[in-house]
Amino acid sequence: MLIWFSEILKHRGRCTDIIARLGGEEFVIIMPNTDISAASKLLCDLLRLVSEDDPLIDAKKKYTQTCSAGLTLWESNESLKKALYKADKSLYAAKSNGRNRVEILGYETPAD
Repeated sequence: MLIWFSEILKHRGRCTDIIARLGGEEFVIIMPNTDISAASKLLCDLLRLVSEDDPLIDAKKKYTQTCSAGLTLWESNESLKKALYKADKSLYAAKSNGRNRVEILGYETPAD
């Protein structure tokens, strides 16, 4: 499943995005020159692709999964460690608020 998901990230992401696996089932995507609203839309589209449009299918079974995302703005005056901390807090908010959603620390998620 992780290989399948990483392939989706690789092929659906933009060439300017930096994608890395942090460990376990957590990934980070750095989206340079992207405002919070555009990043939210890109992540919401990715969630839809992962959960609905692009299931993993093998000879025996069709696998679907949910994907929760935490989003934050990496301020120019803060460290990467601080930005990752904020994103992680947003991720856990997404998980506790029902999964398969994007949460943004300190921002309202735009309506679809």
